[in-house]
Amino acid sequence: RSALDILHNYDFDDTLVAIDTYNCDLHFKVARDRSSGYPLTIEGFAYLWSGARASYGVRRGRVCFEMKINEEISVKHLPSTEPDPHVVRIGWSLDSCSTQLGEELFFLWLWRHREEVHQ
Repeated sequence: RSALDILHNYDFDDTLVAIDTYNCDLHFKVARDRSSGYPLTIEGFAYLWSGARASYGVRRGRVCFEMKINEEISVKHLPSTEPDPHVVRIGWSLDSCSTQLGEELFFLWLWRHREEVHQ
């Protein structure tokens, strides 16, 4: 067990595909079971993309994944002129890509206020 696991008194089965807590943005909070997460939205964090990757990747073959949007997080402090206060991007990236979302080639679906946009 790592020092962090001992500190938090937390064990996790590393054979499961889950959100990788070491391969996500610092302003993305991952649930203890690593099956869900959410971005921080306080103050200026609401203007930042927040991302995470899975603990395992795929080299070949067929694979799929699911995402469920449980709620729209409150961002009442944003100006009413903000065009897209609730946007979700989900997709594929290469392991060699940085976690700076939108900076490199990837495939994604964009979800904007119940509107689906494919890019």
